[in-house]
Amino acid sequence: MQLTTVLKIRPSFFLILRTEISRKIKQREKKNFNITLTGCGDAASAVKVTTSGTPDEADVMAFANNVSSGDGGATGVGIYVYETDNVTQFKPDGSTTETSSLTPSQDNTLTYKVAYVGTQNSATAGKFSSTVNMKFEYQ
Repeated sequence: MQLTTVLKIRPSFFLILRTEISRKIKQREKKNFNITLTGCGDAASAVKVTTSGTPDEADVMAFANNVSSGDGGATGVGIYVYETDNVTQFKPDGSTTETSSLTPSQDNTLTYKVAYVGTQNSATAGKFSSTVNMKFEYQ
């Protein structure tokens, strides 16, 4: 049986200084966020996870800032979202899929990481919000 769930995750971020990501591909420290799958049945042995969202125009591996500069949004910054191995990046275009093993008949917690990243050679201060859609297909 296959069940698909789509979640919109908005992890709490930390304040960053413009100088910390003021160069292209300069990344801020990664921060954990957890997804707990509850009520996993006895047939749930794995989950396939795919992400999607709006890619940054300058760095297609980064999820874009949804707040426009006209509305006070930061520029030159995006976020990277990492799979549970903490190395492989999910791509905003939905082309990256990760399959994680589950323990049947138990709650399972999957730990991912996110990090701010400079997407241009300079950044401007401002608001930041990005939506990362996560699709979970139970195997």
